[in-house]
Amino acid sequence: MNVKDIGRRIRRPFVRTPGSIGRLDAGRGYSERVAAEKEHFHEDNTADELPPIFHYWSNRYLRPKLETFDYSDPEAMFAAEFERAYRASDAPVRRFLSIGSGRADAEMRLARKLMDRGCEDFVLECMELNPDLLAQATTAAEHMGLGERIATVAGDANHWTPDKPYDGVLANSSLHHIVNLEGVFQGIGDALVPSGIFVTSDTIGRNGHMRWPEALAIVQEFWRELPQPKTYNRLLRRFEAVYENWDCSSESFEGIRAQDILPLLIQHFDFDVFLPFANVVDPFIDRAFGPNFDAGDAADVAFVDRVHLRDEAEIARGAIKPTHLIAAMCVGRPGRNRVIDHLTPQFCVRSPRRAPRCLAPAVAPVPSAGDAGTVSIAIVPGRPLAFGLVVARLSLEGPFAHLGVDTVRSERDGVVVALAPLPAPSAACARTVDVQLGRFPAGRFKVTVEPGLGHPPAVAEWEVGPKVPAGVEMRPLVDYSDQWWDPTDPGWGIGIAQHASDGLLAIWAAHDERGEPTWFSLQPGQWVDARTFRGPIYRCGRAPVREAAGANAPAPVCVGTATLTFDDFDSGHFVSEIDGRPPRTSAIRRMRY
Repeated sequence: MNVKDIGRRIRRPFVRTPGSIGRLDAGRGYSERVAAEKEHFHEDNTADELPPIFHYWSNRYLRPKLETFDYSDPEAMFAAEFERAYRASDAPVRRFLSIGSGRADAEMRLARKLMDRGCEDFVLECMELNPDLLAQATTAAEHMGLGERIATVAGDANHWTPDKPYDGVLANSSLHHIVNLEGVFQGIGDALVPSGIFVTSDTIGRNGHMRWPEALAIVQEFWRELPQPKTYNRLLRRFEAVYENWDCSSESFEGIRAQDILPLLIQHFDFDVFLPFANVVDPFIDRAFGPNFDAGDAADVAFVDRVHLRDEAEIARGAIKPTHLIAAMCVGRPGRNRVIDHLTPQFCVRSPRRAPRCLAPAVAPVPSAGDAGTVSIAIVPGRPLAFGLVVARLSLEGPFAHLGVDTVRSERDGVVVALAPLPAPSAACARTVDVQLGRFPAGRFKVTVEPGLGHPPAVAEWEVGPKVPAGVEMRPLVDYSDQWWDPTDPGWGIGIAQHASDGLLAIWAAHDERGEPTWFSLQPGQWVDARTFRGPIYRCGRAPVREAAGANAPAPVCVGTATLTFDDFDSGHFVSEIDGRPPRTSAIRRMRY
């Protein structure tokens, strides 16, 4: 998985190395920070060195999240969204902009991907503050034969004002270096054409890449498990008995306003795609401590797995907030709002003024050890597939109905749910509570529910099947519900409605041999694979309007078969065979409103 830019910010905040620039006072001026930033990145020749444990984590846990959106990695998302903007534009030359492009490595790969997809008439401007990096980008672009596609531009994003419209804007791991976020987001909004797109992959945690107190407590909890060799900081060449919550924004612009990025994005843009991820796991896979963990060692891998699962569980219930995002945004139109579960942009904002509310202490009478009652667990769904959301449905009866979920944590032998008294006792003698346990790879897992006060725990085990198990129906990756059409064959379209159960109904109109309009439907059908739906075609009719509907309405008649194959979120092919005639194939796309 190509996640170098994600890795760059996860593992490499503004690093303190012996003999380097040292810690700056909080009051240092803008020009001094600019100079420090230039010096730092001029000397940084190891930005692409990722520890193997990071690759293990990203491929096992981050990549499946991206694949739910039909992307294999962040750069694939950039390419797909820019291609969409390219094809929606009728400009003779489409213009794209990358803000804070560095050496423009990702931008050159992006340009090559667009060209491979048949997008030839474009220029990708790469704006960068550091002249050394800009010079390297110019040389590399010429060497790769991209001189006509890549245009390097010297500029400081904090003082940027757009002077032309753009079909797409990219900010790849650069927003957390920007002080004037409001000005940059306003400029992007003003510069984007109506069909334009803004894509980013960046960090949205606490300023300076620090941990908020609730996340830091979990990091320290895992840190206490580590033997001394695992606590060795490879960058500072020292052991850290306690994880140091260092404020990187005291040096240069690293993470200078990271916590303001997401709230300001919500104010300025609508979201087409929003994928948040990670928090507590960051220090264990970063460049400083990640090399201490061996991706080939079962114990080290199991430890990182436990940290990740705890991370996922705490993020899902809102106890901590994600520190990274990958997103595609727009202005002037409603966003497509593609998210995972309930992790919307608004849900993922961490207020700097208060901790997440779910961490508030609970005080109320608790059942005594002699009280009768039961705690039972049902795993939902009954047969979860790899990386699908798993929920523990708790049935709390008797005195246990007065309990609620206090913490969800990952331990060596599974997930542990600790209960605690509700702030106000429930009047009910029985309650059902759903607890999101997270997303798991294929394998066997266990959840333990601890009622507390000496009561024995309740335990349930479940098996997670592979993503494509033998004999189990395939499931689509995304929701394809929309109006679709063939741009080369106007006047015709197909409406697709996809149910939460993954069932699909497609309806379209055509003209029969007499020129009469006729309605057809594709149903019930089934998914052949995650992108292909196949089923029978029915010709539909009804009684004339002047007649009452009912007995005189003609019954639907099966007249053939159809196959829908989706290439990606926005395009696919529709093949229909009706009344024994040769198959007809249409290249369909989502309609743009």
